[in-house]
Amino acid sequence: MPEPGAHPGRHGNRHGEPPESYRDRVARSAAAGRRLARHNPELHRSYWTTHDLALADGDLDRATKELIGLALVVSMQCEVCIAFHVRDCLDAGATEGEILDALNVVVMQGGGPAMVHAGYAVEALDEELAARSAEREPAPAAEAAGPDLDPGSSIADDPDIEHQVEQ
Repeated sequence: MPEPGAHPGRHGNRHGEPPESYRDRVARSAAAGRRLARHNPELHRSYWTTHDLALADGDLDRATKELIGLALVVSMQCEVCIAFHVRDCLDAGATEGEILDALNVVVMQGGGPAMVHAGYAVEALDEELAARSAEREPAPAAEAAGPDLDPGSSIADDPDIEHQVEQ
């Protein structure tokens, strides 16, 4: 079990470590969620079945549903959930502008606390967009021949991870 305060979090930790990236927080949360799921796999399978059914295209497309999900977790003030949903909005095809519009609706409805957490969503969005842009850029020849470890990768990028646990 990690020492209390060992994870840097958004503001760093008491050991002076730098803040943890949103992508790293998502990866850490997903790993903990997988561990929890081993305790009651049927419950977690049921959750993910509900998740997949709710987000399947219907009268609303997946991107719109992900934007609604993002708005809800911002209003619920769940920082890790915000990072998951920002990523999922982009994966579903939502644009930066659509995400910002949804966040402004949350601010209108939720006031000051929603404004703070919408700001966290903007930070997560900026980080995710920057990481995706860097992933699309070809590596310089010297780096291409270097070690196999991509410094921008995390366990959240693992193709074997079927779903990421949100809470």
